[in-house]
This record gives sequence, structure tokens and C-alpha cells, in this order.
Amino acid sequence: MKHYFLLIGLLCGTISSGMAQFTLSGEFRPRTEYTHGFKQLASNEMDYGLFTSQRTRLNFQFQNESLLTKVVMQDIRVFGSTPQLNESDAFSSLHEAWAELNLNEAFSLRIGRQELDYDDARILGNVAWAQQARSHDLFLLKYEGSFNMHAGWALNNHAQNLTSGLYDIGKNYKAMQFLWFNKRCEAFQISLLALNNGMQYYDYDENGAISDYHTAYSQTLGGRFVYQKNSFRFNTNAYAQLGKDPSNQELAAYNLLLEGFYQVSKPWNVGLGYELLSGGSEIQSDGTVRNLAFNPLYGTNHKFNGLMDYFYVGNHLNSVGLSDLYLMTQYKASPKLIFNAHLHHFSAATDIVAVNPAMNPTETYERPLGIELDVFVNYFFHSPEGNKVASFTLGYSQIQGTSSLQLLKGGSTETISNWAWLMITYTPQFFKTPKV
Repeated sequence: MKHYFLLIGLLCGTISSGMAQFTLSGEFRPRTEYTHGFKQLASNEMDYGLFTSQRTRLNFQFQNESLLTKVVMQDIRVFGSTPQLNESDAFSSLHEAWAELNLNEAFSLRIGRQELDYDDARILGNVAWAQQARSHDLFLLKYEGSFNMHAGWALNNHAQNLTSGLYDIGKNYKAMQFLWFNKRCEAFQISLLALNNGMQYYDYDENGAISDYHTAYSQTLGGRFVYQKNSFRFNTNAYAQLGKDPSNQELAAYNLLLEGFYQVSKPWNVGLGYELLSGGSEIQSDGTVRNLAFNPLYGTNHKFNGLMDYFYVGNHLNSVGLSDLYLMTQYKASPKLIFNAHLHHFSAATDIVAVNPAMNPTETYERPLGIELDVFVNYFFHSPEGNKVASFTLGYSQIQGTSSLQLLKGGSTETISNWAWLMITYTPQFFKTPKV
């Protein structure tokens, strides 16, 4: 940690001359979770889980007239995962490290490891709920004026290869480019997104070893429209996917979302929504398989389709898709206290046929998958100056699955599947110089 404190000292010395603004802030976020059927239905023999994880961040930000930089050091650990007399471990990482140069009044160029968070985060999001969150290594050219347009470019390698080589880091893309357009007016805004995603796939020899590798590219095209006036807000998303999936199969999928929210009174809001993510596959005349299952790629998927993460949170890809009808309510008892409740009805977007040995390959199963209730409450603490310094969030979720969900996910419909959590977030600002 000595080099961190040296960095702080150097930055403080730099800004003391009054040439720029420097901010040093932190985040401490412990979260205790009780799990019994989280992500998949609980079984009769399943024991519950109870653990506490913590995210700790140290944020450095430096800004002057022509340059903005940010460095975020991050440590993610579970309570008890390291010895009490601990010398070192591998739980710390560099979450963000980027510099943004203002090319003129409208254009800027950001380069480095950074979060991407666009629109409602359905396709590109920072996954802030996950303790580790998500960040990308890329170049980002930004235009912000009467409208906004961002162009991103990324090419990943696992080392300084002198020749083009195999890339096998988790589920990362080999290459990715996107173009995002956004226009805001008084009552509405529209966003358009074009994303080209390249995933490597492999050829294997007779011994099962990788003999060659290629990159399959898919294209995600679509956008989001928001209309808000007085007490009413309407949101809609529409995306199509084409090209090739990571297995180099032809891809033809789509995602549609419709939401309406109404402020019944000053503290009370209600919303009704529906989302459809296509699923399944089909065999074409030439014998090849076409993938019809939509992939939300790099979105903050925890905020969609129920908080128990049964769908599209590291799971449910290339499956039966999803039809999600939901009701959302929020009650603001005060600026500090907010109550929320979400109710979801899940169904498969396509016919459910045999996906595991327990299912009859000649039978089509019912599409309804289950009902989930999520309730959570937020309480915010403010400093005497009115700044938010901490928050408490307490939540409880329970899902009642159908026999079809049991066949897809395992577990049992006869056992209660629920999840409860308490998260405390402290966001101290250690140091900030006046902006000059």
C-alpha cells in the first residue's frame, strides 16, 4: 500500500499550487446475504447460505481545463476469506484507470480501463450491484453538443503478443466496437446503438486440443425511446441481433421492452412493464442451426427480470428466452426513506422442449415459469451540509416456480426459494480542492 500513499502525496502537492482540482474519495460496501434458492430453485436437501462480502474502493480524480483522469483501486473479499495474520492476497485490482483529453469544446478522447453505462444499461452497463462491477479496456471518442455521440473501440489480448494469437480470457470479447447516439428534448429523448461484438471460437484436433481459432462477429442494433410529461413516463427498448454467435452459428434474435410509470401522488409511483427476449433455435434447410436466443451482452442484468438473478445473470443464455410481465411500485416516505416492491410473472418466450435427460424429448412443456416478489427499502444518511454519506438497503425476494422452471433450473417447486440481504454503503470524500 505504500505506493498508494505516495501517489496521494504527489497529487496533493500538485494541486496545492491551485492549477487544477483533485478529489480523493472512497467507498465501503459490506453486504450480508441469506440465500436459499438464489439463481436456481432450492431442493429439499439444500442448506441455506449466509455470508458477507465487501467492496472497498479508493477513487482518485484529477481535472483541469484540458484533462480529466480517474483511477479506482478496488478490493473485493468475503468476510473470513483471508487469515487474520495475512501478509498479502490477490483480492485487490485496478477497476478503472483512464484519461480523457478535451480536443475542443465538443470532442474528447478517453483511453484506458473504464465503465460503460448507457441508457437503462440493458446492453452496456457497469453492473454496479455486483461487488466487482464491470469495466472495459478501450478507446472512447465522445461528441457532446446539441446531441451526444460516443464511438468505442476495443481489441483484447492476454499478453504483448508479437503475432496475432489465441485469446482465452474468460468470456471476454476479442474485439468490440460501438456507436451510440442520444438526443434529448423537453419531453422526450431517443438513443440509438450499433454494437459489433467479436468472440473467439476454436477448432479442435482428434486429441481434443485447440488446433485453430477464429473470431465470430455479431451485431446488436436498436435503441431506446423515453417520453415524460407531468406525472407520466413511457419507456421502450427495441434491439435486434444478427451475424454469428460465439459458436459461429447464424444468429437472429430480438429484445422488446415497454414500460409505463405514473405518479399517483407526490410520494407514490406505480409502473407496469413487459419485456420479451427471444429464445430457442431452428434447423435450417442446409442442416445448420440458427440461434434465435437474444443475449443482453454487457448490460446490468441484475436490475431486469427479478432480483433473484434466475435469468441472464451468468445464466439462461441460448435457452428458451423470456417473457416478463411486471408491476413496480415505489413509495417515498421522505427524502431519506424509500420503499419499493416489484412483482414479476415469468414465461418462456418459445416452446420448452427437452433440454436435459430428465425431460421427455417428444413432449412440449408449459411455458409459464413462475412468479417472483421483490421488496426492498432504502434509507439515506446525510451530513450536516446535506451531502449523502451512507445508505442502508434491506431486501427480501421469493420465487414460486413452476414444474417447467424446475426442469430448466433444477431444484424443487415444493421448497421455499428465497433470498434476503442487507447492504450498507459508505461514500466518504476524504479530500477535495476548490475548483479554479
